[in-house]
Amino acid sequence: VKFWDPRTSECLHTYTGHDWHEAGVVSLALHPTEPIIAAGGQDGTVRFGRLDKRKALFGLNHNNENPKVLVPGSNVGSRMMREDEDEICCSVESISFADNGSLFASAGTDNTVKIWDLNTQTCRHVLKHNDSVVKVMFIPGTCSVITCSSDKTARLWDARSGNQVKVISIHSDMILDFAYDAAAHVLVTSSDDKTCRVTIV
Repeated sequence: VKFWDPRTSECLHTYTGHDWHEAGVVSLALHPTEPIIAAGGQDGTVRFGRLDKRKALFGLNHNNENPKVLVPGSNVGSRMMREDEDEICCSVESISFADNGSLFASAGTDNTVKIWDLNTQTCRHVLKHNDSVVKVMFIPGTCSVITCSSDKTARLWDARSGNQVKVISIHSDMILDFAYDAAAHVLVTSSDDKTCRVTIV
């Protein structure tokens, strides 16, 4: 991950190496109040770094059956396929901070979304789809989460309890993206079925 100054087009810092990802970076998110970046990778982990101090902070192992925090100096957590392994890790396709900065969500190709408490650095809930999760987003000003998946559904969840609130099943193929208007409570989903659908949530 490269950190740029848009005024000068200068690269100020590159996050890489032992405390960062072991495979491609596929998702990024910025903390709502602190100069902190989160990056989701194909190695099944999320890594956090401070932009002001140019340093890696810690990681989250989304890929683990018992999700856990990875401390700096640890390259444990990825299960990238090797010649003697039949298993390949998931990719963290999407990540999102809640507005309060304490809750965080990671979505992966393992069909799950994990809700993390960043204050205690623990996984609070595992939310389950029936296929890869393409996108996750906290609704601004709330602790509610919207997800969409290759299982053709979008879902609304309560991140505090982990309960599923609503399933939106109106597409005939995988949902690739969505946008949400919090003021109007309108969700727009786009799909491989060549349609966009508008839903009141």
